[in-house]
Amino acid sequence: LKGVGGQYYEVLTKSVKGAGKNKKAFQPAVNKFSSVAAAGLVALLELEAANPSSLGSFSMESLLGKINDLLDPRCNANLNQRVEYYLDANNIDPGWLQIKKLISSNASIDLDLPFIKERKRKDACPSGRMYELTDTGRAMAKRLKLYARTLVESGPLRQLPDTTVDEEFGMVTMSMDFREGGGGGKSLHRYCDELDSRGVPYVVRELKVADYIFFIGDKLAPILIERKTAEDVASSLHDGRWERQQRNMRKAQFVLGGGPARRCQICYIIEGDPSKRTVHGGNVGRRNWSQSVDDVENAIGTLPSLGFSV
Repeated sequence: LKGVGGQYYEVLTKSVKGAGKNKKAFQPAVNKFSSVAAAGLVALLELEAANPSSLGSFSMESLLGKINDLLDPRCNANLNQRVEYYLDANNIDPGWLQIKKLISSNASIDLDLPFIKERKRKDACPSGRMYELTDTGRAMAKRLKLYARTLVESGPLRQLPDTTVDEEFGMVTMSMDFREGGGGGKSLHRYCDELDSRGVPYVVRELKVADYIFFIGDKLAPILIERKTAEDVASSLHDGRWERQQRNMRKAQFVLGGGPARRCQICYIIEGDPSKRTVHGGNVGRRNWSQSVDDVENAIGTLPSLGFSV
C-alpha cells in the first residue's frame, strides 16, 4: 500500500529491532492486527459475514467499532474518537488516513482500483457515510484474515513489488541491510526508489554480516559486500567496528561458502576520498574520532592483504 503512514519505515525498523536485547519483533496476537488498514479490510469482511442481508454496505459507526475490536491493544493504533472527528475534512488522523487511502483509486502500487467504496447516504445512519468492499478489497481481506490465524515471521522492510525475477537479471536478487544509507531511512529509500525505477530485484532485511548479499533463485551467491564511505571507515576505526566486521566476514566466507575449498568472495566498496572529508584539525569525519587521512588510507590499503577485494 502506498502512503500508509508518514513514518512507516521507522516504525518497521523499530519493530524488527525489538524493544531490547533478546526481545523478539512485535507481532499482533492471533486474529488481531497492528495497522488500521488491515483491520479495516477484515472488519468489512466480517461485517458482511455477520449481516448477509445488508447488501455489503455498513455505516461508519459500525466500521469504527469493528476496526477497534480487531486491533491488537498493545499496538499504538485505534479509531476511538467520536464520529464527527473523522468526518472533519481537515482531519489528519494517521489511522483514518489509512482508510481514506484504501478508498482512493491509487491504493495499490500495481492496481488503479480502490479497496473500499465510500457512499454518502444521509438517511442511512447518523454519520451519513456507508462503506463496502470492492472485489479487490474483499480478496485482500480474505488473505489478511487467513494470515492472522497464526503468528508469521516478519517479512522484508521493503522490496521490489514483483513476484518474479526478470531473466534480464539472471535470476539474481540483491538483499540489502536496512541500515544502508545511515539507518535513518531517507538515503535507503532513495536507493530503493532508484532500484524500483530500474526494476532491479531486491529485498531489504536485517543482515548480520555485510551490507549486500545476493541470491540466485533460492541459493546464496558466493559473495559478501560491505559498503563504506570514507567517513564510515573513520567512524568504524574509532569504535572498533572496523576489525570486528572484517572478522565476521572472514568467518562467514567459510561458513557460507561450504569450507576452505569453496569460500565466498569478500569485498569492500569504498566511496569518497578521505583527504576531501576532513574537518577542523585534519581528522576525517569528526574531530573526536581522532582518525587522520593517513589512518583511514592505511586501513583501506591493508584490506587486500587480508583477503578482501576493494
